[in-house]
Amino acid sequence: MNEILPGYRCLVFDSRRYINDKETPIEVTFRLATVVNRYGSLMEEIGGHKFGPYPDLVDVIFDGEEKVSRAHFTQFIKEL
Repeated sequence: MNEILPGYRCLVFDSRRYINDKETPIEVTFRLATVVNRYGSLMEEIGGHKFGPYPDLVDVIFDGEEKVSRAHFTQFIKEL
């Protein structure tokens, strides 16, 4: 995983494709993407709850899209 840097092509989980465990095969949720940033995050707060630290995250752009999809766990990226 140390070689995953900006410009790296990979398969990344897209939560927008996930419905539930019965209706969505996991392979359907992975899409081709290009890494645009790799970083860590110490902590985030959502609705009064603290999460983190997240030591290794990437931002990607999915193929066919222009918007950056943020904070995907690097350890779950599938290499091509």
